[in-house]
Amino acid sequence: MTPGNLKWTTSRAAKPLLPHREVLLPQVDRRGDGSPGPGGPKTGAGTAGVEAQAELPEGVSASIDESLGVSFAASARLDDDHVLVSWRFMRLRIRGIAPEPGESVVRQQASGVVRIDTRSGHVESSRTGEVPPEPELPETVARLVKSGELRGPVWRGGAVLAAIRERGDDTGPVIVSRWDRRTGRALPDITLLAAGLGLHHPSADGRFLLATKLAAPAGPAGAKFIWSIFSLETGERVAELRNDLPEARFLMWRSTLVHEAPPGIRAIDLDTGAEVWSRPIRDTSYRGPYPPGR
Repeated sequence: MTPGNLKWTTSRAAKPLLPHREVLLPQVDRRGDGSPGPGGPKTGAGTAGVEAQAELPEGVSASIDESLGVSFAASARLDDDHVLVSWRFMRLRIRGIAPEPGESVVRQQASGVVRIDTRSGHVESSRTGEVPPEPELPETVARLVKSGELRGPVWRGGAVLAAIRERGDDTGPVIVSRWDRRTGRALPDITLLAAGLGLHHPSADGRFLLATKLAAPAGPAGAKFIWSIFSLETGERVAELRNDLPEARFLMWRSTLVHEAPPGIRAIDLDTGAEVWSRPIRDTSYRGPYPPGR
């Protein structure tokens, strides 16, 4: 069980994008206080002190926090000895009345990718356009997606790819198909038998799948929902607990569940169901005010 003690901190960056070995690649606030300022997004390595900066198109604001109708999102993944930082920007028209039929609410949108050498921090390329897709799926899985047999997302969980193949009504089972991530070889399907489950999303590392349902009756301290967590590699249910949230992004660490609980994060001991610790974190979502209606 993790006690939630603070292990490491820095004021040089605002949003983590990718941990790699002993280095953290984060996005840096342009002024350090979240306020608007000139220049493009900066990505730096926390321990090595490497920093890279890329120019963005005119009108694109690389902010950490959302503002009314404006959002910028960045993510990163490894590509051999390089990091690909993908970004998307959108600016909407904000009014207090609904748009006319056929009228677009998008004022500006842009996307692109920045390729950075992890050893030197040198920006090798920066371009706008469509963000590159995730690594290609094995042919056997890609064929099922193309044919429409797999209509939902394909999850990458460790050495396994998984997707919902069949789903009955609210009281029936959910069939999850799996394949070897490297070769595409089909693995045995897993059946989630718990009735009335709503599937949400995998854990941060892609190894577990969260499913929740309304508890009847509600548990103590407003715990209105039952969380069931399944291993995508084995199909086994590894945890079940009550929670006051209908769902949240999460990760598993040994016998501890860590999940978002705005405006922070919370850790729960899976053996006892008790909260171990909670910490506030920066809330980047815009939550108002909004223009009045007509």
